[in-house]
Amino acid sequence: MTLPAGAAALCGRWALRDEFVILEARFDATRFLRTWAGWQADPHRCQRLFYIAFCAPSSPSPAVLDDGLPDTAALAQRLTQAWPVLTPGLHTLAFDQGQASQFTLLLGAGEAGDLVPQLVARVDAFWLDGVAPAPLAPHGDEAWLSRLARLAAPGATAMASSQAVQVRAGLAQSGFKPGPKDGAESDA
Repeated sequence: MTLPAGAAALCGRWALRDEFVILEARFDATRFLRTWAGWQADPHRCQRLFYIAFCAPSSPSPAVLDDGLPDTAALAQRLTQAWPVLTPGLHTLAFDQGQASQFTLLLGAGEAGDLVPQLVARVDAFWLDGVAPAPLAPHGDEAWLSRLARLAAPGATAMASSQAVQVRAGLAQSGFKPGPKDGAESDA
């Protein structure tokens, strides 16, 4: 199982915890499926993994985004079956209910500037690579980065591409300190 870039480090962080929360600023079906598969395969995984991701209301069903990997095919089918009609707002997709370990996707359809204030969460890991400083935000509003900081759990990390200079600068202004790799670590 190959975890997406940045996700391999999560295994050690979610190990033996009750819950772990990931927030992805722009939903990537392949990353989501690989993270889910990696979590399922990890014998030391947390009991509950919450994955929060934002997408445009016009985003296609993940059926058309199949990554073709055999280790995620069954999960891709489950995701496709659970995929809601995307109306603006938050959509909860709960998987593995009634089992000892549970995986939940909270899918936000709309602008980050509108969705982030609706969240009540303690986020352990932020994935911000592949996004502009103001993804899905009206009028280039970059304040969503500072709003993310209020969601950060103690020791939270934020990963952004080294090319995303404005995003990384926004993270630093929001209280995140640069980490040793492509990312930043919260002061929280």
